[in-house]
Parts: sequence; structure tokens; C-alpha cells
Amino acid sequence: MFRRVSASLAILFNLCLVLLAFFSTGWAAEKKTVADEVLVIGSGTVTEGNIAAAKEEAIAHAMSKAVENYLASRLGEADMINSFERLVREILPTAKDEIENFQILAENLDVDQYRVLVKVKINRDVIEEKLRLSGIATVEAPNIRILFMVSEVKGNRLSYWWKGPETFSQMTQTDVILYRVFQERGFIPVNRTLGSSGITYSEGMTSPKLDVSDLLQWGKMLSADVVISGQSVIMDDSRVFMALKAFSVKEGLELGEAAETGLRDLEKDSTVTTGLLLERVARTLVGRLRPSIVQVMSEKPADIHVFQVQLKGLRNFREYRKFREFLIKEVPGVQSVKQSRIEGGIVTIRVAFLGEREKFLGRILNREGLPLRIGLEKSQDNEIVLSVME
Repeated sequence: MFRRVSASLAILFNLCLVLLAFFSTGWAAEKKTVADEVLVIGSGTVTEGNIAAAKEEAIAHAMSKAVENYLASRLGEADMINSFERLVREILPTAKDEIENFQILAENLDVDQYRVLVKVKINRDVIEEKLRLSGIATVEAPNIRILFMVSEVKGNRLSYWWKGPETFSQMTQTDVILYRVFQERGFIPVNRTLGSSGITYSEGMTSPKLDVSDLLQWGKMLSADVVISGQSVIMDDSRVFMALKAFSVKEGLELGEAAETGLRDLEKDSTVTTGLLLERVARTLVGRLRPSIVQVMSEKPADIHVFQVQLKGLRNFREYRKFREFLIKEVPGVQSVKQSRIEGGIVTIRVAFLGEREKFLGRILNREGLPLRIGLEKSQDNEIVLSVME
């Protein structure tokens, strides 16, 4: 009899465990789901007895709050902070478009304030599309390897790891913070201490301020996809500054730049350390840089296209040579430049480029440092005609 009771209790106990696991899993899954129906209170001010206008204001206020609440649940605190400027500029002003429908559940008029209790149904598809187009926390970083080449100035001391890669391996406070905040956003920081020993580098590559070509060379040697360059300045206990630029190693293309100053009131923010202030600045910058980095680096590899480029109006061979050097050294994506013929003052060259014709023209015509003033005469298929302007 005792054995039978024990067996029954054991079966009951196991059943309870199964049910507990089932409901716990279901509850956890439900907890992760962002509700698209939000209950909010909106308010409007009655001016000169115009109750109808106050009611419209209260409803509009409720809709804005509903979208804000949805975004806060959808994105979380970190992404709300990092993407705040874009949210305010691109998402929140069109709150009405993001509402599928709403129902007023209760109304109250109190002196000059009109309040409404509204159940709002969010149009999830519209918001998700806007978040996608804005690049806000909708795409994971696709295994992008990031190399940090950011110097740190603290007082009179300048620190940077590439001063002597084989001997100067200590990470600065800026390095540690950048590693952490970029890793939190899905990137893979390159551990340069594992790859910098035994490599050969020129003297110019140890300069505190590197040319883009040197930055890209470091990126290639350490197998990075993106190089983050810049400087962090810790001015005192209440002020820090950081400026960053991101470059694609493969294409040599600048992906974006951002700068931010961090300030704190020593009396009101006595618990905020310099490290925390620096981290706040770093989080703001990664929030600004991340969308453009992910968007460009997530694109499918471009095919190499060969264009026949005619250059009219050259006055001498030196101008042609300058233009050729410009294409090879300054235009990202150019693989080769070969002269094919010279006839009647027109020089024809064949350019191999990583991308489409429009992309090539955009990088030529809109790039700073162009050695000649040129205009576009013709662009059709793989034939491009440029003319030198007086």
C-alpha cells in the first residue's frame, strides 16, 4: 500500500514538474512578445472653452504615448538611448501613421484639462518597416570584425597601442570601453594582442595620427572588416570628448563619423565616474555609427565591372597622370586603370571597378581632392565620357 502511494506521489510530482516547465516556457515566451495593444491616458488643454480641440489634442497625445510605450518595449533601454535622435526625428513625428485603430474607453473634463483613456492598437508592420529603413536595432551585425585604432589623451599623456605593437600591448580605458559597447551591439572586436606579434610594419604605421592607407593596412594585417579610428580625450573629472570614424577595409570606404562631448555636474552627479561618463559617450557614438556600418557591410559582394572612360580636353600628359593616380589611390573600389588609346586629344582608359556604373560616377564626381574640374557628357552601359572644364 505504501509503495503504491509513493509511486502515485512520484507520478504526480513528475507531472507537476512537466506542467510547471510548460507554463513557465509559455509565460517566458509571452513575456518576450511585445504587445501591439496599449492602454494610455492622453490630455489636452481647454482654451477659450474649445472642448472639441482639447479632445483632439488629448487623443493625439495618447497616440504619441502609445507609440513611445511600444518602442520602449520593442527596443529596450539601451537601443532607446542610442537611437533617441533618430526616433525623435524619423519615427515619433508620424505617430498617427503607426496607429491601426483606437477606442476611447473613458473621458474626463477637469477645469481646463480634458483627459481620455484610450486603447490603441499599434500597426506593427508599419513601425517595423520604419525601424528597418532607419537602421534602428533591426539588423544584427553579421559577424563584422572591428579593429579599434583610437588614441587616448589623459592630461599630458598620449596613449595608443600601435606605437609599438609588439611591446605596447596595454589596453587603455578607452579601448576597454569600446570593446565592451561594440561587442554588446553584435560586433566582434579584434584582439590585436594575438595578431600583432611577428608582423612587419613601416615606421609611418606607428604614428599617432595615421593616414587612411595606414589604417586600412593595419586592418588587412589583423583580418578586420572595419577599422574604427579616432581619439578619446579625458579633459578632467567632468569632461570627456570622443571622435570616431569607421572605414571598410575591403573597399577603403569611409562608412561614417561621429563625435560627442560628455559633461557632468560634479555636485548633482557625484556618483558618475569618469569611466561611466566615457562609456555614455561611447554608447552614443556606436548608436550613430552602427546603422551605416551594418547596412554597408551587409550588402552582397559587388561584381567587378569594366568601364571604358573617355577623357576629353586634357591639356597635357601631366593632367592625365594626375587623374589616373587619383582613380587608383583615392577612389574606393577601383581595381585597375589601363590606358587603351589616345586619339584627337581624347584619352580612353579602361577602368575595372567593384560595383555598378552609377556608384563609380558618384565616387568620382562627388569626391573631394579631384585634381581636375570635370563634367559628365555621356553615361550609357559601360561607356562613360568625361570632359575637362576650364
